[in-house]
Formats: sequence, C-alpha cells, structure tokens
Amino acid sequence: MTPEKIYTLKLREAVHLKIQKDWDREKQVTFAEKYEGLDSVNNKDGFYNEIKDEVDEALSKKFGLAVASRRSVSKDSVRRFLDLSYSKSFNDKNKDAFSVYLGYEHFKDFCLKNASSKEPTKRLGGEKSKWYLSLAALVVFGIAFIYWSYGGQIEDSEPGFVVNNGSEFFFDEEIDIDYDLKNLDYSRALFDINGQVEIVQKREGKQKFKFRTPGRRSVRLMVDSKPIKTQVLFVKTRDWWGSVNLDKPIYNVPFIENGVMRLPEELAPTDVKETYGNFQLFKDFKIKGDALVFETRVKNSAEMGSAWAFDVSLNLFGREGKQLAFNLLSPDAVIYANMLIADTHLKSFEERAKLNKMGIDLSFWRDVKVIMKDQVAKIFVDEELIFESPYRGEVGDLCGIQYFIKGRGAVDNIKISDLDGHVVFEDNFER
Repeated sequence: MTPEKIYTLKLREAVHLKIQKDWDREKQVTFAEKYEGLDSVNNKDGFYNEIKDEVDEALSKKFGLAVASRRSVSKDSVRRFLDLSYSKSFNDKNKDAFSVYLGYEHFKDFCLKNASSKEPTKRLGGEKSKWYLSLAALVVFGIAFIYWSYGGQIEDSEPGFVVNNGSEFFFDEEIDIDYDLKNLDYSRALFDINGQVEIVQKREGKQKFKFRTPGRRSVRLMVDSKPIKTQVLFVKTRDWWGSVNLDKPIYNVPFIENGVMRLPEELAPTDVKETYGNFQLFKDFKIKGDALVFETRVKNSAEMGSAWAFDVSLNLFGREGKQLAFNLLSPDAVIYANMLIADTHLKSFEERAKLNKMGIDLSFWRDVKVIMKDQVAKIFVDEELIFESPYRGEVGDLCGIQYFIKGRGAVDNIKISDLDGHVVFEDNFER
C-alpha cells in the first residue's frame, strides 16, 4: 500500500472518530443513540447530508463562503468516504475538505501531523522508507518546537475562564463568564457553547450569552482550533420546554392545554412525515435513575395529526450524561425500535429481538410504566411486560425527561416514584 493510500485510510478513520466524539443529542434522536459506524445509523441519506453540512461549515469558517462553495463535497462523496469498504481513490479536493473538517490546513498537513513510524515503515522499502523516515524526523522536530514555543507557554500562563454564576442555572438566565488568555500567542479565539460560536474580541474580558436548549451543556474555550478549557453546565427549565423537531423553539404558543402536552396545531405542517414535538424538563428530581418507577400515558395516531410510524420516544437523563432512551412505535415499524440503558445499547440482531414488543398500537391511550431496580430495566404497557433486560453502568441522579413525539401525538400524565411508592414528581398537565 502506497503512503498516500495509508494516510487516506488514516484520514477516513479519523473522520469516523470525530463523528463518534461529536455525536450529540440531536443525532441520537435522528440517526442512532450511539455512532458505531454506518451500520448503526438510521436514515443514512439524512446522515450523509448532515455530515456534508458540517464539512461545508468547516470550510466556510476557514475560507469564507465564496471559496468554500468551490471546495464543497457532495453527499455521495461523503457516503463513499465513510464507507471503508470502498477502495477506489479520492481526489485531492475531497481529502483536503475532510482534513479541514478535522481541523487541519489540508491533506498534506494531516499526513505530516499524523505520521507513525510503525505501519508505513513496515510496508515500504528502499527509497520510500527513507522518504518516510525523513518525514518522521521532521515531525519529531516539529513536536519539540511546539512543546517549547507553544505547549510550555500554555502550561505556564494557564489561560482559561470562570463561570461566575456557578455550574447550574435556569434556561432563561444569562451566563456570565470572565476569561483571560494571558500571554498566549494566537490568531483567533472563540467560545464553543454546545455548537454556538461566540468570537472572543479581546485577550481578557467578559462574555455573556444564553443557551439555545436546556440540559447538560458544555462551554469550551478554543484558541486556533485547540481546546484550552471545557466546562459542563446544567441548564434547568422552570417548566416544560418545547420545540418543533430539535431546532425551532416554541414561543408564545401554549403546548400544554386541556390536560395534555402536544405540538400545537398551528405549528404542525400539513405534511407531518418529518415533524416531531420535542418536550423537555430539566431539574433535580432528587431520585436515582437506577431505582425508580416512571409512569406515563401516551397516544399517537393519524387521526391526531401524525404519520407512520407514530413513534413516541422517551429519554430519562442522568446528571453525568448517561440515560435510559427507548421508543414505542407502530408494530410494522418495530425495526426502528431503539434501546439504550446507561452503558448498554441493544444493537445486535439477537439483542434487538428483545424489542419486538415495543411495536404497539398507539391509537388509544396506553399506560406505560418503567421500573429500574437492581441493574435491571423493565417496561410495561397496560401492565403487560414488554421488555426486560439487565444493563451495565448507571443512569445516575435523574435530572431530565424528554419526549420526542411524531406529529401531534400527546402525553397526559407523568408520575415518578421511588421503589417504596413515595411520589417525588407528578404532572397531570392541568395548567
């Protein structure tokens, strides 16, 4: 294998690792709970378009819209690049674009900074080995230079930031940050606030902003594409927070009326095939997600203003980022059922066979009960056990609930109790 092919493969693997690392809540709901390669992704066309948009955004940030439009990659190029079984070559434009997506200047920059003395040396011989050893020596010199001129500076000067109003606050409150880049030599600095970008104008000062969505959110100070400091914050809601899909918050239109929570009729388009109501509540529930009884009633049908597969997804979030996430949906759509419990994700053919009963008729009100006890999760519908499985890890302290419901499906009651029957939270949606 030639050096170019070796480093192209390294680049493709690095892109997969970035996607896995950046897998956020929106992708969990839209494509898969966890990214483990293309086989784990639902709606692959939508996924390829999502990655294409992310690559285009990286190109735009680096070169500006005019230049980026000429360097853009196609959806099919994304598909081929991510399919590691595809063995044909890629043009320089695509390799450069994905290198920029990873934070490099271009493909040659990626090769230089990811040189490994083991794999290519074993595969190359004669003059090619000498070429590689020269490259490796250059990399070693570069690393030493970076350590003395840049890395040491970061360690000594300790640039960073402090969130003045603590590690948790309400969604409608402004975050107040003091930052100081000290004597750090840099071209550009910014705050990455869970995908939002706030440019840092001065070396030292204050930054204020609000999160666009509640939950566990991160604030990261970036200097020339390198993270300097990251802090995770807990953004609470005072009541339920809603949006159409995951990107259009609901303002000034009630989505809790007549004892139910559902997408308002005026916000639901005529074509509801890809429209979901997203409803979230984040607070300290003062109960462990691994020792509780969660009860709710849900309904979804075409008559209500929904579409196949009439799915209702439920997530219970732990304070440290773990969760219980599953969906109920039409029996003829059960192939799209998902289950994630802390560190256990049912994804193999044998494991997914346990989800067959998650396909149920939701055209009338169904009572759903979840029991988390002794590292075993049980789900009942109308008192019938439809799922039971042990799981690894811990959900931890319950801090959030999310419903993601297709069309205008509805929820009309929630109750959370400890294992002794003491109710810690209840909402009948009577406002």
